Amino acid sequence: MFHTDASVTEFLNKVAVLKALAEDSLLSFGPYSLDDRVYREQSFIEPPFFFMYSCLFANLHVSLPFDMFMVSVLRSLNVAPSQLHPNTWACMQAFRIVCRTFGVCPLSTRFLHFYASHPSELLGWHSLVSWEGSMLFKPFSTSYKNFKEKFLKMFVKLAGTHYFFDEADQSRFPLF
Repeated sequence: MFHTDASVTEFLNKVAVLKALAEDSLLSFGPYSLDDRVYREQSFIEPPFFFMYSCLFANLHVSLPFDMFMVSVLRSLNVAPSQLHPNTWACMQAFRIVCRTFGVCPLSTRFLHFYASHPSELLGWHSLVSWEGSMLFKPFSTSYKNFKEKFLKMFVKLAGTHYFFDEADQSRFPLF
């Protein structure tokens, strides 16, 4: 879907990807090539980048850069953003809203207290399942369809490095 600069630009003109206060100098967005796969390793000759499904921005209002809650969940689960199923992103967004409603800081430890990681070896992504007897949210009853072919390639610019890498130049969460 996002194989050309024009298709990426058209999407970015319709959907907010960056937080309101974030600068365009943090990330750039580019088309992916037909041989790009969301589940691959990055070579060292490429600038740092990661993939995200477009439905996360269009339907779930996920925005970049991630807040500490999102970074902590990704780091705790040791998964890249593209490895989490959209239904899991929906649970994370709902948890953030509930925490903010009650004036509580959303923490990954609080969130992961209710869920266990359920990696799918065959499909390549992680879903979260409720611990027995501690269902926080009723699971989304219908699954996202055809989201796997609709992803964006996010390139980290120099000005955005501190949002995605720590002082030791290690990524704050897995990019791949």
